[in-house]
Amino acid sequence: MKFQYRFSVLFLVSFTAMASPNHGFSAKSNQDPIFIEKCELYKQALKEGDLPLLKSFVEKRWLEGDKAPRVEQHILKKANRYQQVLSDAGNYIVQEKRLSTMTKDNVAQVLITWTNGDKFTMHDGCVFEKIESSELWEIDL
Repeated sequence: MKFQYRFSVLFLVSFTAMASPNHGFSAKSNQDPIFIEKCELYKQALKEGDLPLLKSFVEKRWLEGDKAPRVEQHILKKANRYQQVLSDAGNYIVQEKRLSTMTKDNVAQVLITWTNGDKFTMHDGCVFEKIESSELWEIDL
């Protein structure tokens, strides 16, 4: 049963990653549910250290030439820090996941609150910005 569930989650994450771009995607407004989906996908990729998926959130020009190794190092460092936070938390439960209504029109913010009981509560999330002179969005890394 666990294998089937994990396979389903991996398939869903992979399908979502291929279904629409993770950098330069469209949204109806800064309250579009796609931001929660993209944030979940990004956080899962951080948790798993999935470098190809994490790189899909980065503008292509940063992954070309002599910048690419430094960008990859930055991404992996960010993933390692996130994995350490999750490891320190132990078993945790997401209490709340929502879009902030207190942002400018060109910014979308996903707010996540999770806890492992009485000892540890964390506020997490993602910030997305509209790409300048465009109707497309990107995550703020």
